[in-house]
Amino acid sequence: MTEYEIRKAIKLASLIGPLAEILESTPRRLPIACAELIADYDAATQQAFVAMCSIEGYTLNKATVQKITRTCPPPSVGKQEIYAVWRQARAEEAQRRTAPPKKISFDRRKFAPYLEKLGSDKELEELFLAFLRQRVG
Repeated sequence: MTEYEIRKAIKLASLIGPLAEILESTPRRLPIACAELIADYDAATQQAFVAMCSIEGYTLNKATVQKITRTCPPPSVGKQEIYAVWRQARAEEAQRRTAPPKKISFDRRKFAPYLEKLGSDKELEELFLAFLRQRVG
């Protein structure tokens, strides 16, 4: 074992029983990266994360736990504070998922026969914009 693995194991040993059980029996509900961040909190604070991991169909993710740790730094935080940041992180995540993509991409193989007839990506972009203006208005 490497020193890193030993340190990680020691850190994970500070998880409360219910979280350790979730990590062991259903690791999809509590990814190890999240468990490592949660292990920095005291036992009372870790109870809030047990409730989060118990929601059917929901999995904690590292970005959410990182937001919680930035907003409510360890070792001790009230459950309501943790839940408030968690709800905010979930809302932001849902908003990101429903937002339109920042960049559009296409599979070049599907367009290969047509792309050979165009000179550059700029020409293709202009052609596509003209098509959209004509089609959508």
